[in-house]
Amino acid sequence: MWHLARRCSATPKYGRAVATQMPSKLLRGRPPVLLGRRERRDRDVPQESPKKAFLPASTGGFAEFRKLCESALQSRETSNSNALALLRQAGRKARTPAEAALVLNHIVDMSRDEHFIRFLVDKLVSQHLAGQSKHVCLAANALARVELWMPAFGTLVDRVFAGTHAEMSLEQLSPIDVAQICRFTAVFRRRLESTGLPAKRVLEAVHLRLQRLEESGKELEATGFISLLRSVTQMSDMDVADAGTRSMATWLRTRLVKQLPLCSPRQLASALLDLGALKQLDDNTLLQLQREVTRNWRANTMRPRDLASIISGYSKLEGVSARQCAIEPLLPQMLEMIGSCSQASLCELLHGLAAANIYDRLLLEEWSSNFEAKVLGSLGSSEAAPYTLSPAQLSLVVADLAKLRYVKKDDRNTFSTLLGRVMDVAPSLGGLSVCHIVCALARVSPARTNVSAILVDSSPAGSTEFRSSLLNRLEAQLLVKVEELLPQGLSASAAAFVKLRHFSEDLLSGLTEAAVPRLGSFSAEDFSMFSSALGTAQDALAQSWSEDHLVQLGEHAAQSLQQASTAWTPRQVSQVLQPFAAQTRPPQGLIQAAVAHLRRSSSNYSPRDLAKFLNRLQGCGVLHHNVAMAAEILQSSERRLRHRGPEIVAVANSLAQLRQVIPVSQLRYRFRKLSINVQLALARNLLSLRDQSLATEVMPGLGTAIVSAFTAHGLPPPDAGHDSGDPWGGLTAEKLLSTMHPKMQKLLKAMPDVRRDYVRELDTALVESRGAANPDDIKMLREQIEGAIKEMNSEIGKNPKALDDLMKETASKMAVCPVMVAPPPVPTTSDCRLDRRKFL
Repeated sequence: MWHLARRCSATPKYGRAVATQMPSKLLRGRPPVLLGRRERRDRDVPQESPKKAFLPASTGGFAEFRKLCESALQSRETSNSNALALLRQAGRKARTPAEAALVLNHIVDMSRDEHFIRFLVDKLVSQHLAGQSKHVCLAANALARVELWMPAFGTLVDRVFAGTHAEMSLEQLSPIDVAQICRFTAVFRRRLESTGLPAKRVLEAVHLRLQRLEESGKELEATGFISLLRSVTQMSDMDVADAGTRSMATWLRTRLVKQLPLCSPRQLASALLDLGALKQLDDNTLLQLQREVTRNWRANTMRPRDLASIISGYSKLEGVSARQCAIEPLLPQMLEMIGSCSQASLCELLHGLAAANIYDRLLLEEWSSNFEAKVLGSLGSSEAAPYTLSPAQLSLVVADLAKLRYVKKDDRNTFSTLLGRVMDVAPSLGGLSVCHIVCALARVSPARTNVSAILVDSSPAGSTEFRSSLLNRLEAQLLVKVEELLPQGLSASAAAFVKLRHFSEDLLSGLTEAAVPRLGSFSAEDFSMFSSALGTAQDALAQSWSEDHLVQLGEHAAQSLQQASTAWTPRQVSQVLQPFAAQTRPPQGLIQAAVAHLRRSSSNYSPRDLAKFLNRLQGCGVLHHNVAMAAEILQSSERRLRHRGPEIVAVANSLAQLRQVIPVSQLRYRFRKLSINVQLALARNLLSLRDQSLATEVMPGLGTAIVSAFTAHGLPPPDAGHDSGDPWGGLTAEKLLSTMHPKMQKLLKAMPDVRRDYVRELDTALVESRGAANPDDIKMLREQIEGAIKEMNSEIGKNPKALDDLMKETASKMAVCPVMVAPPPVPTTSDCRLDRRKFL
């Protein structure tokens, strides 16, 4: 280089050009500036414009360098395009580490020119850096902002932490210098670990240096604390020592709380997110953050992106109620500022609302309008806005819209438009993105509904064709990226595909093979979802597939159930047994672990949970072949089988499953009581629609489980209805009311509370009298009641105005309604439990 510069020094033009080039930029012994135009084009040599490459003929030393930097900063403030050119000139004139670091710090905020940034860093590293640690930290912060790794500079940072040179060590750094170099180590932690600088040693050294600086009276400002907190959060993602990370994070949190009033809204958002990620957001810290956030948004000092970040931070609090309480006061302010949100802020805002489960129709409509204009482009305009959503952002927006159920109510069809974009970018989706999209489709469009029914009518593909094509592309991409999925993603993807009724042996085999090495990391919910999906799809798969792939799943699920620290719910226990019902030899270890869980946590099992659990065991053949285990289950769940509430049908189903270990006489007695309880529950409207359909499928007032249990033991089913000898002849309160005069029915309808109480009490009395009263007396009483109703109807027909006056008086005096509208008097029967008082 020196020889070439000497040969070209005769011509000032070439001399200056050679002086501005580094040795690494030489091509075949000649600098790029000396190459011809054709040669530069053929070699892809970056060419700078003459304006940027211009250098003054004279050198003015530090004064001229300083003048160039000041001019560049002034031009930047006035949005002048000359700012970058001036900084380039200053960078080429830099002669010391301080000057190179200063230019580097400013130029990374204006340009990502990797070629020139490397030129400045090479100039910095090639100089004598003894006592220049401060400038090294400034350059490290700049490289961290652009995320540009240079091995030579990484070696320099390693030398600072090694402490082998007294003039270049942490002991020479100020608090802000420590924060700057710590940011570099956080961004490039993987590369530094490969060179022998682990993150644990960095955190220990930084913590020790900051404590010493604090003892000497030098403390960090708010900006430094926020930067250090961000660095610690990034390092904690790499599974460093938990003790060191916790100690450092706690130390930072204690001092940051005092500096919160000096933080900007952007810094408050960063602190909220980082403290939440580090599990350091205690009640006191959260209260102080909320105070500062409230003070800033009331003072209108927040920008839209800051408010969106704060909402995103609040959405990560523990508990949905805590998230909603923190976010809801900010929604009016967000509604006013949403028009100024960028694309990234809109995505962040929607994700925060979905995580907090906040459905604000007005805010979502404004979000959809801005998202369409800024991301999707106006549907009616010829020039649409550029589509810049990344595949990860696309999948998150689709998942969040599905979670909020903002699909069919969206007039702009944002969800359907994004699904159309998914078809285009499916080959570039990652494993987690595919999982998000499939789960979104399963959430808003189950198997009974066509996926494309939610698409706009102008979709180019037909409904069935679009559904099949979309799911096929997602399945193919998932099998390619299946190794990227964590246990939660594997189980959720399997459950979503099965719910959409789109699965095959290849898909489930790929998911199972990817899940086997990760079964040790499966949680109880992961086992539950994955087993339920395999059990649902088992009928469509070959028997050999089930036996080959489910062995390890059963073993790991049994180990997880046996661990006392793992929290399994009764629903999860019953679901994990589902895929093993069709096996010839179900895993005994899993069955014993499930029974042990029932014995250990029987108080957590509701009658419906117990019925599902027993159905799974019955499918595995355990209750039929293992009488001892069935008796053990009966003993453990005896208290659950005496339930008389709305789940009485589930109790009957459980007794039917355990009938082989219950004596016939005791079973007869229990079912006789259950039949009365089922009728009472039906009369009081305590059963759900599903239980009602089950209970009335065979005959009125009885459930299918009761009838099947009587049949299994050779017992005659209990009688029900008028045809089976019911003395009331199937009479109910509703039938009784339907025979009254229409005006009386209208009056009772105007007072729903009175009508409901009357129906409940009458139905209860009718059911109880079936087993205790004399049938002949009941028949006589029924005739008297029907006769009294006919007499009342005739009286109302003769004088209808009297009832109109009564209705007007009732409207003003609701307190006397029960007395006024009492049914006709019923004679008292001595041998019948249903006397007049009970009837009324």
